[in-house]
Amino acid sequence: MFIKIEILIWLLLTIVLLFTPIVLFLKNYKHLIWWWTKKMEEYTTNRKEQKLHEEQLKKAARPVQQLDKETSPDPQKKVDIPESTKIQEPADQDTQATYNEAISTTTPPLTDTKPPKASVPPTPKKNPIEIQREKEKKQKKFDEIRMSALTNKERGKIEDYEKKLIEWLMLEPENKEFTERLSDHYFNNQQYLKAMSLLKKLVNNDPNHHKAIRQIGQIYIHQNDLDTAKILIEKAISEKADNPKYHISLVDIHYAKNNLTEAIRSMEKVLKLRPKNKNYLLSIATLHEENAEPSKALYYYGKVIELDPLNDQAKLGISRLS
Repeated sequence: MFIKIEILIWLLLTIVLLFTPIVLFLKNYKHLIWWWTKKMEEYTTNRKEQKLHEEQLKKAARPVQQLDKETSPDPQKKVDIPESTKIQEPADQDTQATYNEAISTTTPPLTDTKPPKASVPPTPKKNPIEIQREKEKKQKKFDEIRMSALTNKERGKIEDYEKKLIEWLMLEPENKEFTERLSDHYFNNQQYLKAMSLLKKLVNNDPNHHKAIRQIGQIYIHQNDLDTAKILIEKAISEKADNPKYHISLVDIHYAKNNLTEAIRSMEKVLKLRPKNKNYLLSIATLHEENAEPSKALYYYGKVIELDPLNDQAKLGISRLS
């Protein structure tokens, strides 16, 4: 009884061992056929290029005398050659050796002659399936780096966030999203030298990139180049007039130039966009106070109290001017 069971077990194991490779082959036969087809195409292409190259070498290596026989007219037929068309041997002795070598029929065969570019067959196009796979692989890596970068930013791992952005830009230098993210990172951390090169790159690729233009203007404000900054900020406003931050940058420029009237005008444009922003109301009230316009300053301090009755800064302003 035990012997029969042992024989049965051995038979089962033998069947498994025999049929496992067959099952695996049937499971992956499509991939194997695709791989084999690709290899055969590569082999055929290489053989054609090699054969063409060999033919070019043989043609170039034939002796000049043989080529003359193929292309010269019938030797029995006499041809009169005018004196003006006869080849004249150079009189300069320095070029005599070169001349002799050029017309010599004992020139050694060429062994390193490359075929003309026009004769080389074009590079075979990639398989559409292969192109799609490469695209999907690249997109997957893009998503992984993007997710990792955003996760690091949320967790406060700023250095790791920066490294991930740089990692992707090394793979795809022209990627707009990551260029913007890295330039924002440098700009917000006051690494203006690093930010400037990326911001200029964005503007070169997109002359109407108002955010990058405004940030470059801000950097010039920090460098106290107010005239250049003003040109840049006004350009950004012309592209995106409904962004209050751009007008605030212009307020900063006018205030740095001690031009309070223009600063107030720019601040009024900000309030048209954000009429209930307490910080903006306090800013224009302070500007009016500095410009010796107490009634207007009290008006805006009152607006702040309407929104926030416990606002200490507005209370102090009212008590100071009352």
